[in-house]
Amino acid sequence: MFLVPRGHLGRWSWARNRLRDPPAALVQQRRLPAPPDSPLARERQWILAWEIMRIAHKPHGTAIPLADLRQALAPMIDKAQRSVRSTWAAGGPRVDSDDVHWICTQLDRETGDLLVPPWPAPDRPNLAAPWTWQLYTPELTRAILTEVLRAAVTGYQGLVEENFAGFGWALGLNSVLPVRVEGTVIMPSDDAAGQHSCLQYELKPSRQEVSHVDVDLDLVMRPGDWQPAPASASDADRAMSPLYIPALHNPPLPTGQTRPAPNLACEWLSADLYALGWLSHALTFHDLQLPVGPRDVSAGGQPFCRARRPASAPRSAAACAPT
Repeated sequence: MFLVPRGHLGRWSWARNRLRDPPAALVQQRRLPAPPDSPLARERQWILAWEIMRIAHKPHGTAIPLADLRQALAPMIDKAQRSVRSTWAAGGPRVDSDDVHWICTQLDRETGDLLVPPWPAPDRPNLAAPWTWQLYTPELTRAILTEVLRAAVTGYQGLVEENFAGFGWALGLNSVLPVRVEGTVIMPSDDAAGQHSCLQYELKPSRQEVSHVDVDLDLVMRPGDWQPAPASASDADRAMSPLYIPALHNPPLPTGQTRPAPNLACEWLSADLYALGWLSHALTFHDLQLPVGPRDVSAGGQPFCRARRPASAPRSAAACAPT
């Protein structure tokens, strides 16, 4: 039975909800279409490839042989083409027909023999530590996060251009592009429990081209509590972008997550969409790390964590709720 929308602006709310629900679901799943050469596509391709190899019970090492991956994909492609919709799972994230068609298109762009992980493996994997990010030295952590933040900004821009070009000017972060990233990787040498380590950064207006993203991260390792300077906007920042709102982001160290760049890009986008009323709340994302090094992928692995609603999410177009 179809209920006629009633109440104040009832028809408008009904129409809005049906327009916003499909893209909202894709944002939450981090499956919004992105340009084929987007760094976000590279991460999605690797995760899908890893899961497909596990579904097919094909062992592999750190890199995935493309010949084995295409062989594992062959029966899945055949089933996807003969059905309205198919899904596969092996204890991890579900793979569906859309994923299979998408990765097949992406693999046509590959010219080598191996598919390699998008981010380096830990450089101290045998360290007994409660957190995955502690398996990375501070120096490697800063190097990886510099590229992660650069990829996230580039990926965010691609998501907006691909999906929200019609009103991209209304999205907070997109309205101040190009931006530079300034921040600090905090890993005190006496923080064995990982309670005081984090990444702190700001997205500030830049004079560079949109295609170039400057990332400047300091590294703090001295013992004791470290207090960052409050977020602020200089006169030069205001001159470049009058709409710029300074915001200090303070997430846990994303080193070792399966999708660090898509996580950040989708958090920024979800905050923008929330500020416009296109999402009911801003989102944060956390993933567990896929196993690294040679192993039998059929033996199982770490599952993804779902997007969750933070306890309180600010209606800032340029900020996400810290966790």
